[in-house]
Amino acid sequence: MTQYTAGRKPPKALILLAIFLTATVPGYGQIRLDSEDAAKLIIEKPEAIYPPLAKQLRLQGTVKADVSVSETGSVIATRLIGGHPILVTPAMDAVKEYIYKPYVVDGKPSAFVSTVDGADMDRVS
Repeated sequence: MTQYTAGRKPPKALILLAIFLTATVPGYGQIRLDSEDAAKLIIEKPEAIYPPLAKQLRLQGTVKADVSVSETGSVIATRLIGGHPILVTPAMDAVKEYIYKPYVVDGKPSAFVSTVDGADMDRVS
């Protein structure tokens, strides 16, 4: 394993990897809010469309995901944590449409990451 010393420039690939991770991994380099605090900031929360197959199977449950939210309150990235495979797609589609009130730190809107229960898919009838 190569070690890097002070004053030595890291390889370009390492720099590109760091930039990629910062831009694409939810929560990397951002403020993490607990799910309760983040839930208070939701101003638009579209309902997930309950899949017909899930209804037929009388399937219900919760899909959990990490969300990365921009300074403006838009969801910019999601990462699935868990949930039934039949429920995942509609729940994640709904989560991607959430709109949050901007989270303000020191008078400035700040991006943040949080965990959400994407949708309580419990519409069995």
